[in-house]
Amino acid sequence: MQKIGLLSLDSHNFNYGGMLQEYALQFAIEAQGNYCEVIDYRHNTELRTFSPRRNIRYLTWEKVYGKLAQLRQNRGKKKQIEDLIIRRKVKFNEFCNTYIKFSKVCKHDELKEVVQGYDSVVCGSDQIWNPAFNRPSFFLDFVPDTIGKVIYAASIARDTLTKSESKVYQEYIKPLEWISVRESGAVELLRQIAGEKEIRLVLDPSLLLTPVHWKNVAGEGRLINDEYLFCYFLGIDEEKRKAAQRFASGNGMRLISLPYLLGKYNVWDEGFSEAVIDAGPVEFLNLILHAECVLTDSFHASVFSILFQKKFRVFGRKFGKGDMNTRLHTLLSYIGHNEYLIHPEQLEECTINDKTDWSLNRIEECRKESLEWLTRALTKG
Repeated sequence: MQKIGLLSLDSHNFNYGGMLQEYALQFAIEAQGNYCEVIDYRHNTELRTFSPRRNIRYLTWEKVYGKLAQLRQNRGKKKQIEDLIIRRKVKFNEFCNTYIKFSKVCKHDELKEVVQGYDSVVCGSDQIWNPAFNRPSFFLDFVPDTIGKVIYAASIARDTLTKSESKVYQEYIKPLEWISVRESGAVELLRQIAGEKEIRLVLDPSLLLTPVHWKNVAGEGRLINDEYLFCYFLGIDEEKRKAAQRFASGNGMRLISLPYLLGKYNVWDEGFSEAVIDAGPVEFLNLILHAECVLTDSFHASVFSILFQKKFRVFGRKFGKGDMNTRLHTLLSYIGHNEYLIHPEQLEECTINDKTDWSLNRIEECRKESLEWLTRALTKG
């Protein structure tokens, strides 16, 4: 039995998809006969790879508007909502305590000491190689050569890298032998800078577990008894919200949303729909599982909509000047429905009577291939 350390984008954030993919990757590693624990790394102790320029490059009107809107919020209502957000965070912590094993808490200057007890360290998945979020540690630069290094399903989440970003990434990639990514666009980007290194396309960790597994995690019973349209939007975009409201109204459905990204109050989310504020990761799965249909701009909400074979549409998303849709193109290609990625105005052409006619056969094939690659990487690495 090998002892594996798992480094993810944020081991204690309040992001539904991030935490569920972290659990899934740990589960998949342990299902192969290993012991795996998530390295409880506090990322704020390490500067981001491109931190000197980030605040300027990724400052958008949406962010400015969001900050200004918060200054105009109703304080009494905010307090009521924040009490529910605290309950949400409690449920996240309960999920961690139930499903995830952690190492001791460590800061950046303690990483080298923490990894000494591992046979291999896996870094993944989610947007660990997105220049906006990346830190040098996500290339496992702190791991000595005597310990295996594996990058699993890294996401760049962009179609391009600048020349300076490519140059920096090229240097960080040099010592790595086992590299896999979750989007086909990232394969092409990295092959341009990685020389003859193999860059493997694999499934996001959440797809390594079967629908039956995830349904068991979602639990029995329903949070919402009536038929409903479920919305989960990460982007601050009024056009998406108005399109969802029109669609729900036109189809006579309740509109249920899961607002307040990362557990932070934002006045922009108020009044959009009936909100389930105190939902943890389990409730997130339950809301998708029992929805009549799903509207989202989230990669992982799309993943679970596919696994649960829900009627769904996904809106594109931008971050600063960057297009974050490359991962969605890859995901939707597995079911042969790239047309499910739409603009808000296209939603009027959709109907809740759409058949969920896709097969999961391609995902099942890729699951087997991805797990085989991970086994080989951990054994030989």
